[in-house]
Amino acid sequence: MHIFTKRDMNVSTLLGRLSELIRSGGVPLTLLYHSLTVDSYFAEHTTQQEGLCNKLKGDLEKCFDESKTGIPVDKIEEVVFCHTSTISPEEEDTLAEECGKHGINLNIFGIGPLSYDLYQKYPMLARDFLGVEVDTGQVVDPDDFITAYNKNKLATRLDTAFHFRESEVKTILESL
Repeated sequence: MHIFTKRDMNVSTLLGRLSELIRSGGVPLTLLYHSLTVDSYFAEHTTQQEGLCNKLKGDLEKCFDESKTGIPVDKIEEVVFCHTSTISPEEEDTLAEECGKHGINLNIFGIGPLSYDLYQKYPMLARDFLGVEVDTGQVVDPDDFITAYNKNKLATRLDTAFHFRESEVKTILESL
């Protein structure tokens, strides 16, 4: 969900059930794609702690295997890895070089960047999907405020269209 929010993409899980996701054994877990382009993005995630670099190398090979994905390598724009461990800059560079051989971008999100993004940029995702309140909700972006406010059935909706007062709207906007 984090990647979907950051990139405004369609998400397609390549496997059906949770049990298949856990023991996928050879298929990238998620395909992300823009509806207006032909580029594809693969997203993988893992909680593996030991031998992470080798696991990610193996995952890359699976992403590049058209017989497993059904996607030609030249249509893959980016591979995104999310993990809950740590990976050294040298290991990240090794993985990026492997992607570079195919002309594919690599983006790696470790536990640090994920937690920072959830805290700083996407507290609503943390609340809605993880059940974690990271703030008091006193400062939210305008769209989230309107959505939350409109959930109160007794309140007047804030997204109601403003009709028949064009001159007043024009005067107000000019005064800003």
